[in-house]
Amino acid sequence: MKEIAVTLLGEKDHGKSTLIGNMLIATGSATKERVAEAKRAGGAGFEPAFVLDSFTYERKRGMTLDTTRAQINFKDAIISFIDVPGHLELINNALGGASGAEIAIVMVSAKEGEGFQKQTKRHIFIANMLGMRGIFIAVNKMDALGYRRERFDRIKDEISGYMEEIGFEGHIEFIPVSAYGNENIITKSKKMGWYGGGPLVGRIYDFFSAIGSAQTGEGTRMVVQDTMELGGKDAAMGMLYYGRIRVGDRVRIEPSGREAVIGRIHSNGKETKSTSAVRNIAVEFDGDAGRLERGDILYGKDERPWQKGRFTALIYMTGKPKQGSGLTLRFNNTDFRANRLEITRFSDATSAWKESKAGQRLKANTAFEGEVTLDKDPPVEKFSKYRELGRFSIYSDNDFCGFGIVR
Repeated sequence: MKEIAVTLLGEKDHGKSTLIGNMLIATGSATKERVAEAKRAGGAGFEPAFVLDSFTYERKRGMTLDTTRAQINFKDAIISFIDVPGHLELINNALGGASGAEIAIVMVSAKEGEGFQKQTKRHIFIANMLGMRGIFIAVNKMDALGYRRERFDRIKDEISGYMEEIGFEGHIEFIPVSAYGNENIITKSKKMGWYGGGPLVGRIYDFFSAIGSAQTGEGTRMVVQDTMELGGKDAAMGMLYYGRIRVGDRVRIEPSGREAVIGRIHSNGKETKSTSAVRNIAVEFDGDAGRLERGDILYGKDERPWQKGRFTALIYMTGKPKQGSGLTLRFNNTDFRANRLEITRFSDATSAWKESKAGQRLKANTAFEGEVTLDKDPPVEKFSKYRELGRFSIYSDNDFCGFGIVR
C-alpha cells in the first residue's frame, strides 16, 4: 500500500482544516462516532473542520492551534495530511510539518480581500527550500464567487509569477476548489466545467504514483546515534538511512576515515546476516574499530562524504540570534558550532534573492545563502541527494531560531 505524506500550507481562515474535515467525512476515514461527537459539540454552528479539531478550546477559538495530522484512505494509498497553522507566530510548527513531506497543498482563498498573502509566500518559499517536488495550489472558496473562472485565473497568474521569481523547480498545479462544498476535492465538480483537470486528491495520488519516493542517494549511509557493549565488544547503534549492510562488509567510518569489518548485526532485537534501509540497527565490528562518536557516519569502504565541516547552505531564520551568542547547527541530534558564516545572498521570502552587503546580519523571517564553516569536520551530504543527512536546525544559546539545508 502506498504511503503519501502531504503538507498543508496557507493563511489563517483560507480553509485548510475545512478541507481535511470534509476529506475525512467523504472518504469514510473519520468514524461515525467522531463525526457525531463533532456535530454535537458544534451544534448549530457545526463546521467540517470540527472533525479535525479535537479540543473544545480550539472549536471555541475557531482556529487550529497546533500541527495536526490526519489520514485518509484513497484507492490503494494512505494519504497523511499535515495541517500546519498559517499564523506567523506559529511558523515553527509549520517548519516541523513541512520538513516531513515531499508534496504540499497550498490553500489560497479566492475571496476578494484574502487571496495570495505574504504568509503564504513565505510558506511556499520554505517548501521550495525543503525540496518539495510537487505543490498543488488549491484556490479555495470558489463557491463564494459563483464558481467563476476570472478570479481563479488572476490568482494563478500571480502565484506563477512568484514561483518563477524565487526559482521553484518542482511540479506546480492549480486546482479550483470549494473545501466547504466538497467541490473538486474527491470527485470532479460539475459546477466548474471550465476546469479541465482532475480533483485535488486524485491529482496528488497520480503525481506520487508517477514520481515515487525522493530517495536519490546511492551507497551506504548509517548515522551513529550511540555506542554500547554487546558480548564484550563495542557496538554502534544508529539509523541505516541508505543502502544495505551485511556481515563481513568492510565499511569506512567518517570523519576519521578508519575502516572496519562488520562482525554482527542486530535489528528489531534479533541477530541477522544483513539488513537494508530504513531502520534502526546495532552493529559489532571484527577487531578494533577504534572509538566511535555520536554523529559518525558509516559508508561503504570505497565511498566518501560530499564535504567535511565546510559547505554552502540555505538558511531560514525564524528568530533573531541572541546578541553575543554564536550559532549551533544540529545535524542528526549532534551539535556543532558555526565558526564562520559568510552570507552571499538573502531574501525576505516574499521576493527574489538579493546580493548581500558587507556586514549583513541574520534576522527573523529571512532566508540566507552562504558558506558555513563548523568547529569540527563532520561528514555532510547534499540535501538534494541525502535528505536526512543534508538538513540541520539552528540554535542560539539553546533556543531554536532556524533551519537550513546543505546545497
